[in-house]
Order: sequence, then C-alpha cells, then structure tokens
Amino acid sequence: MAAPSAAIRSVQTRPPQRFPPHAELVDTLSFKRRYVTIKHPAYYDDENTLLTLYCPDGKAGGLHFGTARIACGIITNNRFNGSFYSAFDNHHIQLADDDILAAGVYYYYLSKPPTPLAPSPVATTEPYRYPVVPSFQYWSFPAKGTLPPSWEALRESEALAQVDFTVSSENPTTTVTARDLTCRLSTYDLGCEKAHILPRHEAAWFTNNGLKMLPDDANIIGFDTLSTTANLMLLRADLYKILDDKMFVIVPKKGRLVSHFLVPANKYVYMHQNSEIQPTRVTIDFFFARLAWAIFPMLGQRFLKFGGKKLLVVAGKESPFEATIADCARLLATPTESDANSPEKPGSSSKRARLDGDDDDQDAEFDMNSSKDDRMPFAVPPSICDEPDAEPAKLPKALPNWLQPTPEQAKLATMKAIALQEERARSDRDGFWVDELAWYADHRFGPFSDSKEVLRAELLEGKEVMDPDDEIWQAPLDFPD
Repeated sequence: MAAPSAAIRSVQTRPPQRFPPHAELVDTLSFKRRYVTIKHPAYYDDENTLLTLYCPDGKAGGLHFGTARIACGIITNNRFNGSFYSAFDNHHIQLADDDILAAGVYYYYLSKPPTPLAPSPVATTEPYRYPVVPSFQYWSFPAKGTLPPSWEALRESEALAQVDFTVSSENPTTTVTARDLTCRLSTYDLGCEKAHILPRHEAAWFTNNGLKMLPDDANIIGFDTLSTTANLMLLRADLYKILDDKMFVIVPKKGRLVSHFLVPANKYVYMHQNSEIQPTRVTIDFFFARLAWAIFPMLGQRFLKFGGKKLLVVAGKESPFEATIADCARLLATPTESDANSPEKPGSSSKRARLDGDDDDQDAEFDMNSSKDDRMPFAVPPSICDEPDAEPAKLPKALPNWLQPTPEQAKLATMKAIALQEERARSDRDGFWVDELAWYADHRFGPFSDSKEVLRAELLEGKEVMDPDDEIWQAPLDFPD
C-alpha cells in the first residue's frame, strides 16, 4: 500500500486576513474625513458651532439628512421643524430625509414660537436666537407619539415584533442570549455581551422620562428599570465597547434600523455603516434616547465652551435663561450616577461590570410614581437660571453670511493676516504658495477637471482631507474566492 503523499499530510496555512468578506454596497460609502458643521445663526462665527458630524454616507462623503435634522432638533429642545441654509451662499437646503447632505458648513434656523402677544410670525432680518439644551441630563424625552415621522413609522414593525417590556428576575444575560442568539449587528455567536441601549448608569434620567418611553401597562417596577428586555440586545464585545464610546448609533434610514457612525473608524465603517440590524425587540424609544445621549457631548466641545452668554433651556424649567461660559461649565460638570460612583476611567472593565452586572441583589429600585421635583437628580444651580434682569446678549444685525466683526476683532484678524503673509513670504522662497493662491482664486467655484483638483482646493480652504490615492483609506475589494 502506497504511503500518503506529503501534500495530504501537510498543514495548509492561509494568508493574513485583511477584512472579512462583507463588501455589499461598500461603494456607496465614504472613507474620507469629511464633516457637516452645524452653526447657530444668531451668534458670531467664532462661537456658534453647535455640532460637527462625520460624513460616511455616499461615495463623495455626505450625511443622511434625516439624521442631521433630528440631531439638531434634539439639542434645540425637540424642535424638529428647522431649516438648513448653506453658510457659503445662504442657500436654503431642501432635501428629503433619506437624501444625502453634502459635507460643508450650514446654519440651522428655527422660527420664533408664537406667544399670546405675537400669535403669528413677525417678518424680520434678524435670525431667532433659539435656546439649546446643554446636556443629556437636562433633556426631556419627547411626549408619547411625537417622535419624528421616520421614527414613529417604525412602531408598526415594533408591534409585530411583540416587544416585551417586562423585567425578569432571571439572569438578564441568559434571557437576552436565548432570545437574540447572535450579535444583532455582526451575527457573530461568540464573544457577545448583553448591551444596554440606554446606558444603565442613566437610570436617574430614565426615572424622570421613562413614563414617556414605555406603555402604560409596562411591568418594570421592583427591578432594575433599565434591564427591561426592551432595552437590551446582544452585541459583540468590541461593538458594544465602541457603542458606549459614542462611535456609532442606530437610526432609521429608508424605513429600516441601521448603524450610523459618528466618527471615522474606517474598518468598522467598511463593515457596518448603514447595515441593517438583525431583528430585535428593543423599542425605538431607547434607540432614540441613545442617539441623544451620543449627540449631546458634541455641544459641549465648542458651543458651550467659547464666546459670550448662551441662551439655554432645561427640563423642568419653562423659560430659557442666560448662561455664561463659566455657568455652562458648571452645568456640564454636574455629576451623574456613574461619575459619582466610579473612580475608574470610563470604559474600564470594573466599571462595565458594575454598571452592567447581572447581580439583581445590587440593582436599585425606582419609584416611578414619586413627584417629578423629588426625582430630579440634576438640579440647575439657582445662580445660573434665576439671575434677575439678566442682560440679554446682543444679536447680530444681519443674516449669517453678512455678520460684521467688531473693530477689535477686525483689527486682530488684520494683524493675523499680515503676520501670516510675512511668514509665508519668508518661507516660500520659490513662490509656490503665491502660485497656489492664484490658482485657487481662479478655481474656487470650479469647475474641477479631476479629483486631484478637488483635493487641492480643499487643502487650500484649510479642510482636513486625505489623499484618495493613499492606500490606508482604500477599502480592499479584492477578496479571495
């Protein structure tokens, strides 16, 4: 009998894996670092940036318009009827929710709400100085049935899925694993964890808002409120980590719940951007609250950090109030349950174990029938919102693209420009920069002959872009059979 061949007995190795073969419709995504910047029209341009949103949609790099509109509505106290205008030419942007908003800078306008003294809108050239909510803790969930239409439309499919709002005394991990079986985004069956869609450490916020998020017959009293199975789903551990890091959210697009990335995480964007999640029994209210939870920190990065007084509004206070930048810092520094009880760094394993642990003996009980004032854990410091006769901030006297700087700002800008030109003249011995400026003066409005010229113009405009020829940003599509 012949001896087995060496080829049959040898171990066969495989080449290093680049990406799992999940390349459906990847050509509809963008892997460039482009952003949509949303500004408030009633503040000066050095202090009016509300949100900066990553643009992973569309090959050229854009943003799902419905997601941008709803994000703006959330931070403006659930006013979802605003209008977008281009900061470049003040052009009114009129798009459907599932259209793509091009990367760029936009103003978000709201009309002044009617009052008994002014029941109808008054024509004015001054943009309305609408108030914003400073953080998630001071935001109130919309009343029942008043979510944006794209979200409310999902309730029919939610009803078909028979969402279970009860909280079982059994181990939540066992219950959710038996229900979902695999990660609801990647379909992996190993290395998965039960993910709280609304983070468990936001239980105090949920105590104030839960009655608007759950049906009247929801049986959630007596257990950890946010461990209702309507707030839990199975996710692969790394996806759960980046979900808690506010890297992506789950939103409706074209009538389906899909993942949407808020930061340029290219491999994850390649694998999961706009991917429909597997069937789940999580109610859309928790997904909407998660979107707000992920969006609000952006407001504190620029708008609440720079400039003069800001007009704010908070849950439990009927009237907006003026807040200085120092006041805004105090509001943002208000401790949450997780901050007060956690000496570890955010995202540490010990904190995750405490916040998402399955020991029901340690779960807090919440009385949903207590008075709202008694349950409000995030009291606004009286010195911030109760200042008598607070001097209102001055409004610009024209539309955003005509804003005029103060004499001091103009003088400082001139000095900066002169210093910059002198430095460029010193370092640009060959006249390269002068040639580039001359080219840009002729081509800033296009047309462009190819993508290289588009990149050249964006670099001269100071945008953070990546050369499309850089292989780091190229999605590998040549998978082996």
